[in-house]
Amino acid sequence: MSAFLGTYLITMEDTGRIRLPGTMAELFKDIAVLVYGERPCVEIYPPSSWEALLEEISRGPKPWSEDFEWKVRQKTRSFKEAEIKGKGRLTIPKEHRTYGRLAHTEDLIVIGMIDHVEVWSQERFKDAEEIHRAKQMFGR
Repeated sequence: MSAFLGTYLITMEDTGRIRLPGTMAELFKDIAVLVYGERPCVEIYPPSSWEALLEEISRGPKPWSEDFEWKVRQKTRSFKEAEIKGKGRLTIPKEHRTYGRLAHTEDLIVIGMIDHVEVWSQERFKDAEEIHRAKQMFGR
């Protein structure tokens, strides 16, 4: 089974173009699907993983809570396709860079999430990680 695994530091050009790490880039074909993450990051899916997620949402039991609706809305409203060019290069649209608070002036973190990757600002990832640890420690 091929899966997106690991954590990598990458840079972003001022145009929003990034280069996915080689091991991750190999799992994409020519097109990637970009959506807003549930946290301030950008999620990048190969089309097959995106279609599987949509299928799971469509066929699975739906809790139809307000939270569930917002999660689905967050993903579907931010849907964009990006062309993957040689060696894993793609451009993250400006609205996605703004949402994820991704700046070309810092190294970004790319995290493998099995069926997709997340692109984070180092600062935002560190903040999210600290919040998660605090919740675990204090049970909130």
